[in-house]
Amino acid sequence: MKYSSKKIVYEGKIFTITHTKVVDKDGIAHVIEKCTRPNVVTIIGITEKKEVVMIREFRSGMKKHVFWLPGGKIPNGEKPNNAALREFEEETHFRAKKLFLFHKKYSSDNFTSKGYVYICTDLVKSDNKVGDESGKVEVVLVPIKKAVDMALNGDLPNELFCFLLIKFSRQIDLGRIQI
Repeated sequence: MKYSSKKIVYEGKIFTITHTKVVDKDGIAHVIEKCTRPNVVTIIGITEKKEVVMIREFRSGMKKHVFWLPGGKIPNGEKPNNAALREFEEETHFRAKKLFLFHKKYSSDNFTSKGYVYICTDLVKSDNKVGDESGKVEVVLVPIKKAVDMALNGDLPNELFCFLLIKFSRQIDLGRIQI
């Protein structure tokens, strides 16, 4: 394919959408649309009682309160593991002493954003009241089995969260993760 031009058609606070004109080997012109957004982190925090630290918050697009896993954008220059620790503390007021990368989500051809999923353990309550979510979310501790049931029953609206919780539970069952 021969690329001829690239044009930004939308630039917002989070997303940028571009159109790129290309000509294929048969001389046929196409427009490739691409959406770019910042890389993100998602955190599965696990308490010593083997509970998943979830948040319940209002999602305007869904027009209701939903259960969610903590996470957020990775600012330019911040390492994913540092963003995970920061976001987790901001949203839950828990600080994690242990953190490991559990899953990576890569971009598709038309949607560029990487996602990093971390498991946090050895949690301690933080006195840090500074956070972008202060007062907007309710922290809910959910036993792992119940969190997986929520994923399987459709009580979690985000399919990635469902997949992650089921994968996490299965890794525990297979002895690949010790918590």
